[in-house]
Amino acid sequence: MARYRVKDETDLRWNDLRRRATAHVDLEIKKQRELILNRVLGSLWEQYAESLQTGTVIELEAQSEATFVEQIIKETVDIKVEK
Repeated sequence: MARYRVKDETDLRWNDLRRRATAHVDLEIKKQRELILNRVLGSLWEQYAESLQTGTVIELEAQSEATFVEQIIKETVDIKVEK
């Protein structure tokens, strides 16, 4: 059976710092995700709307979809997309 270890003041301060740093990282990730989704979905919507006007329904294949999204990610944020 696991036992609870009582944390001292040093442990509690470290946990607080870790939690705050993690929250900041998570917030930045959410901001970047929103930017990426805005560009990906905006571009897809434009392509979809154009295809409706021509009577052609677009479908992205898995590989072309991944390439399309990776390209937008590269243009939007300064990170490498690992395969």
